[in-house]
Amino acid sequence: MRIAAALTMVLLSLSACAAHRVDDADDDVSDEPADGERDAGKTPRRDAGGSTTTPTGPTDAGRRDAGRAVADAASSTVDAGPQDGVSDSGRDAAAVDDGTLNGAPVKFGKNVQIDDDGAKGLQTEVVLAAGRDGLLLAGFIDQRVGGRCGYSISRDGGETWSKNFFAATMAAAGGRAFAGDPAVAIDDAGNLYIACQDYASGGLGTNYIIFSASTDSGGTWTPWKRIRQTLDKPWIGATGDGTVYVTWLGSPGGFMRSTDHGTTWGEPISIGNLNHGTGISTTSDGIVHMAYDFNNSRVHYRKSTDFGKTLSSAQDVSSQGTSCFDPCSPRSHPIVANASDPTGKVVAITWASRQSAPGAQNDDDVWAIVSEDSGKTFSAPKRVNDNTAASRQFQPWVAVDKHGAVHVVWTDMRNGGQLSTYYARMVDFSKGFEANVEVSDKRGPTRDFLGDFKGIGVQGRDIVVSWNDSRNNASEIWFARGVDAASAGGPLTR
Repeated sequence: MRIAAALTMVLLSLSACAAHRVDDADDDVSDEPADGERDAGKTPRRDAGGSTTTPTGPTDAGRRDAGRAVADAASSTVDAGPQDGVSDSGRDAAAVDDGTLNGAPVKFGKNVQIDDDGAKGLQTEVVLAAGRDGLLLAGFIDQRVGGRCGYSISRDGGETWSKNFFAATMAAAGGRAFAGDPAVAIDDAGNLYIACQDYASGGLGTNYIIFSASTDSGGTWTPWKRIRQTLDKPWIGATGDGTVYVTWLGSPGGFMRSTDHGTTWGEPISIGNLNHGTGISTTSDGIVHMAYDFNNSRVHYRKSTDFGKTLSSAQDVSSQGTSCFDPCSPRSHPIVANASDPTGKVVAITWASRQSAPGAQNDDDVWAIVSEDSGKTFSAPKRVNDNTAASRQFQPWVAVDKHGAVHVVWTDMRNGGQLSTYYARMVDFSKGFEANVEVSDKRGPTRDFLGDFKGIGVQGRDIVVSWNDSRNNASEIWFARGVDAASAGGPLTR
């Protein structure tokens, strides 16, 4: 059952769109930089070795042609060669034919800092979306000037990242309002979407989801606007050319969609009492998979097969165990993550908790359940982390590649209580997850708040990962690429 699917290569054509630019530097959401301002403020990125690279700007001169492989473009960037035996971590793997399946142990390349705040350590809670031709979009909480959502774009597979841009609260000045809980998505046509929770009430009161979109690979963005009054935690997904989905928590939580790049939105669908956020994964032919925590004890799942027009009723798919939200530090939130392969047939759901299951320890472990029939049935929970001594593993996120292999990343404290980021892959469901791999090339001291998410995605043959990092005794956002990690083949029969 290791039959590789043929890769359909669709080259992305980027269209210029006259729209407002997203906030730059430390500006408010209402400020719109004039043409040409964005490149002037570019700052270098520091890799783990201390060298610097200058991010590729969004101007026509800096933006590669849609049909040009990032592997070619990477040769013109600083330090784009092999790192520690991992070749060309910035290449456009999506433009590479499947070739020979690679079952070798996964290795991650150099670590690259995404935030441009140096080592001041004012960033947490990272999210990540992966598109074609090396396009990546990251979001995070930024506290340089109050609480706000920060974002950055890479067009070379993560070798370099753009100057950070931000979304702040749209509430009147002078109150306790702030912004956080970023969400990001890229649709099949390469359109970019960013959302942020505007805590206009200063807490869990009358708050809003604010939203912006770009149809030119992040060169220009629509003005931020409020699209829904919500309590907390938006999540977004996207498919096709302009179809966007958003969920939020509350009593009730909800789901709604847009088919015009977020310009207008349909009527919301209630998903019942929702204490924590959802995951969203999509396919190009209209399947939407959505998993979420129910009452801090069960994993629930819903599905759409008509591009989000309707949702199935809630399906109870697993016991969740107990997450150490309090008094653990850093906290382990009961949020669950889900992902699917491009066909929607293999669905994976992950979370961290303490529970009675094979391999469990009396502390936080990372768990995953998998469906091979598009969500009709799910496996029993499988333990992802392989440490033998007691230690906490938490804050997992998940991706599924086109072969049906499952990829999970999480925060790990197995090394004397220090914080690091680990990864594991499952190619054969009967054998479980492979040996864990450390993604971060440096460790750091524990911190009281990391946020609740990691970022992971599939880009061609590679796995891309982003995380909150404390290596500089600070709180920063970092990135790494696992070359050929998504080319091992898997158990899914085509």
